[in-house]
Amino acid sequence: MASITVSSNPSTTGDTLTVNFTTDATNISDILISKDGGSTYTSATSFTSSKAVFNVSSWDNGTYSNCKLKCVYTESGGGTTPTTYTITNNLTNCTTSNTLNSIKANRMYVATITPDSGYNLSTIKVTMGGTDITSSVVSGDTITISEVTGNIVITAKAIEQSTPPETLTISNIADITQTEKTEFYIQYTTNIAVVKHEISWDGGNTFYDKTSDVTASGTTYKFKHDDKGSAGNYSMTIRVTTAKGTTKTSNVFKVTLTSSATPEPTTPTPVYELASDTVFDGSSKYVDTGVKLFQTASDYTIFLDFDDGGATQNDDLANVMHCVYEEGAYDGLKLYLNHEDGHYYLVGNSQNTTTNYTYEDSWTMVKGQRNKIAIAISRGVVSNIVINGSTVAVNKNTYDMNDYSLILGAYQDKECNKSKFWQGTIHTCKVWNEAFTVAKMKELCGSSSSGGDSGSGDAYRPGRTLIWEDDFTGTTLNTANWDYENNYSRPNEVQNYVAGTNNVWVENSNLVIKAKKESSNGKEWSSGCIHTDNKQEFMYGRFEAKIKIPQTIGSFPAFWTLGGNYEEGGGITWPYCGEIDIMEHKQGYAWTTAGALYRTDLVWDNWDAKDLGRVDSGAIGSFDDYHIYAMEWTHDKLDYYVDDRLIGHSDISDDSTWFMFHQPHYILLNQALGAAGGSVPSDMTEYTMYVDWVRVYAPEAAPSGGGTTNKIWFEDTSARHMDKWSKLGLIPKFNESWTNKVITWKSSNESIATVCGGRVDSKGVDGSCIITATTLEGQSASITVNVGNGQPTTPTTIGNMTYGKGIDQSTHIITDNAECWATVNPVTVEKGATYTLQMDGTWVWGYAFDDSDNYVSELFTSTGNNNHTYTFTAPTNKIRYGCYDPSKYLTYCKLTKTSGGSSGGGDTSNTEYETSIASDYILDKMYPMPQNHEALPSGVKDTWATQSRWENQQRPTALAHNCGQAGCPGAVPFRALGAWANVYRVKDSGFSANTGVEMRNIKVYGWYNGQWEKVQDLAVPNGNFYAESFSGDSNQYFSDSIKTTNTSKTIILREANKINNENCMYHPFSDIKNFDTKYEYVYTCIDLRKVKWDESGTDDRDSSHYCASCGGDWWLAEGLTFDSSWQHNKGIAQPKIIEITKEWRRFSMTTVPQGWTNGFPQ
Repeated sequence: MASITVSSNPSTTGDTLTVNFTTDATNISDILISKDGGSTYTSATSFTSSKAVFNVSSWDNGTYSNCKLKCVYTESGGGTTPTTYTITNNLTNCTTSNTLNSIKANRMYVATITPDSGYNLSTIKVTMGGTDITSSVVSGDTITISEVTGNIVITAKAIEQSTPPETLTISNIADITQTEKTEFYIQYTTNIAVVKHEISWDGGNTFYDKTSDVTASGTTYKFKHDDKGSAGNYSMTIRVTTAKGTTKTSNVFKVTLTSSATPEPTTPTPVYELASDTVFDGSSKYVDTGVKLFQTASDYTIFLDFDDGGATQNDDLANVMHCVYEEGAYDGLKLYLNHEDGHYYLVGNSQNTTTNYTYEDSWTMVKGQRNKIAIAISRGVVSNIVINGSTVAVNKNTYDMNDYSLILGAYQDKECNKSKFWQGTIHTCKVWNEAFTVAKMKELCGSSSSGGDSGSGDAYRPGRTLIWEDDFTGTTLNTANWDYENNYSRPNEVQNYVAGTNNVWVENSNLVIKAKKESSNGKEWSSGCIHTDNKQEFMYGRFEAKIKIPQTIGSFPAFWTLGGNYEEGGGITWPYCGEIDIMEHKQGYAWTTAGALYRTDLVWDNWDAKDLGRVDSGAIGSFDDYHIYAMEWTHDKLDYYVDDRLIGHSDISDDSTWFMFHQPHYILLNQALGAAGGSVPSDMTEYTMYVDWVRVYAPEAAPSGGGTTNKIWFEDTSARHMDKWSKLGLIPKFNESWTNKVITWKSSNESIATVCGGRVDSKGVDGSCIITATTLEGQSASITVNVGNGQPTTPTTIGNMTYGKGIDQSTHIITDNAECWATVNPVTVEKGATYTLQMDGTWVWGYAFDDSDNYVSELFTSTGNNNHTYTFTAPTNKIRYGCYDPSKYLTYCKLTKTSGGSSGGGDTSNTEYETSIASDYILDKMYPMPQNHEALPSGVKDTWATQSRWENQQRPTALAHNCGQAGCPGAVPFRALGAWANVYRVKDSGFSANTGVEMRNIKVYGWYNGQWEKVQDLAVPNGNFYAESFSGDSNQYFSDSIKTTNTSKTIILREANKINNENCMYHPFSDIKNFDTKYEYVYTCIDLRKVKWDESGTDDRDSSHYCASCGGDWWLAEGLTFDSSWQHNKGIAQPKIIEITKEWRRFSMTTVPQGWTNGFPQ
């Protein structure tokens, strides 16, 4: 046995003990030390044959006199190599003092586990050889294994130290009374420091970040209120936030700003007062008040409280009151009922203006409603108007004085004869010789500038059948009624709609929709929008909601509907589905819209919108009070209400125009930001919309449905004909006894045409299908639709055109293996002659070849559009043309010579209109509609710059309006018509040095009794140069760019000629002449050609590119001029724009139907 002797008493250095020894042992495997005489041992962390190093961090300070040193060795010539075990540390948020990853068998192991900063040690677990030895080796944070006999695994975890919650308090703030328009301070104290201060003026619904306006003294703060506050009562509260994000909101305190103005005097005694509830019979009754409002430049206020009880008037323009000199400039004012739309209009004029009436149309005064109106006249000028509590915009024109007195219940001509008697009751009529303030006038109307009216409150409507409601009881949104929009926003809105309770929740029997200033899907704000799509949809009835909205700039909340056939990204899209805005709040405090329609044309995608009623905050009180917004929807009209006050309506009885409002709609509620709401202020942090309830009532007095007497039918039962890839609108009719006019649509063959919501979309296939409309009760009506030829065709050759032949677009070599192409064999033509090719294919091309069949030049190409007609001048005697037609549906291909060659200005014949294609040539510019132009005009910003379109194919009827032009008949059918053309440079082409456009023979025809009758024929058209964008009707005469003879006019477009810094186009037009209502269709035309501007100059016509179209406008009457609001004229159509050539070319427009076979004037 070997021996071991310690050389000297050792001492420690820090936690390290070094022991020197001598031994005769060999093959040493471990050196161990004991501080207690051999009871426990600790292995050396390292050793040699004469020195061992130990970690004694676990020993206490002091002297140990009973230490022993032990040597583990193997006798020479025998034994086995000592075993080594692994050490694995699985540590979370902590570290170990012993970083060994292996240890020899039978050695001692010691380690201390230390948690990371901010963490507390949670658990320590130790296994050795797979056995849990934690309880015997772990003491606190120290692990001590006296003898290692297996692999060691140490698992330790530390958890984050918990901190006590931060408690924030804010002192109570007392009510404040202060004079308006003066600065004042609001003081409050918190228990700990805060870093953010937000102020609310609406009791906590909306907060503004006002940290920059707050000063601090310790934890006492002062908010400096500016001097902008107007008189009134404000419910204020303050919200503060600490650096750790803890928030606290103060009590709601009242701030009263008192008026600094001198109190209004009491109402003076009227100079005239009508006996209360005076009845007018509509046939002879009238009252002459004797008050001559405009005899001198005096002050007056008139107040009128009246209603007609819904009575039918004997005269179309029955006058409630009248004080006008009915001659010349029609100085004065009058109030009359327009029979066509059921609205009352307060109108006036003066000789000092020819373009504006005195004030706007009064959409708020409606037949069958009790109306109150106050009018202030200051020095003979109408200065302010309040209608039913709302102010009306006034153009303050100066009147010539007149000697006529105010008449009630009738119209008075200049000889003082009475007519146009009104039927109804005037409850009150008073006249004062003083011009009242707006506030005083609102008092007369029973309204004030503050306070809200909750309408009919929460009571259900008596006599009405409630068919659906959601009163938002409970704690969660009822998903049987509603769904969310998610990760979506509409154009120009700054929020992203998010599904879920972050932005939408139910609380205190209210739906809450809150917009928050936080990043969301690339937007700066998050918000909510919910809808009833595919859950609750309704057609006709009364839609109501009680809503409280933030009356703040940037806020854009809405209560609205969309057609149930709407499909995002496909199918029926907006606005074809129809949109009804029952309430939209726009531009902060100014006003809200109740009633707006968005719709598209029946077939094409030209859309329009109508705002049908507005209410300002002065009329109903603050918008951030609760108000009831409602819509009454019938087959004939939409009426819009705020707090039971009718503020606007629209006529939707014309199914062909308003078909999208004769189908089920679903409801939407949302809190949008930006867009029509205005720019969001940078200091805003949230907006909140509250909805108390939503209700839908059945249509009023709806007849009982069901039974076999109910019918659905198509008024025109003849088969419909459609081009391939075109659209068609179908509207069924119902008898009056039908209750629920909801229908479903079906096509018998969707490979021919599909149908959705009454819109039929044909596919690129010839054939027929049956479109069927079926009611919920099982009644149906069907109609046949023929597409293309009506029968599928599989043509192989049209003329000498062969399928399977193509042409290499780069080498122009004919190829025989082009299965998707059709190519004509060589055609002999006359060099220099002009030809027209008609073809209904796509990717049509034409090339000229020489007599040896070598390629010479390109004649024309199209880029995937059905242009149908291509005109060119043959440069050689041989040409080829073809098209891409993979499905072999090409139905016609016709080449026609239209004129011989000309080296000068072109011949003077119209030979192309003597050929068999005259009707096709004209109709091609109109159908299909829309279609891409042959050439694009330069500088046009409107949608018609790329495609043709219908605007008013049928003669329109005007709404009553106040344009002020002499001779304007107002609300009548458009009686006159004028033809026009637009001559442009082709887009991206340069200006010509010596090519002008000659024009002649602008004509207008009407179709009557089986023939065309000429209405106008001007050899030399009228006209002028206009800005290319056609904006603002800006035009100018450039004498150096126009030449006129007795038979034609020639113009040139020059780069130097500018209007409003824009390049010019030329706009020829006819006179505006009466167009008798007997005419069923319109035809307008003009002849144009390219000519040399200077006959002795260079001929650059081939490199100069002009294009044009011919159209027409409906006009209200002869002699009127353009009105910027487009009340005098309405466009008929924008036909396809085509290029102007060197030969005379006819440009035309017509309203005849597609497939017209009766020809056109030559």
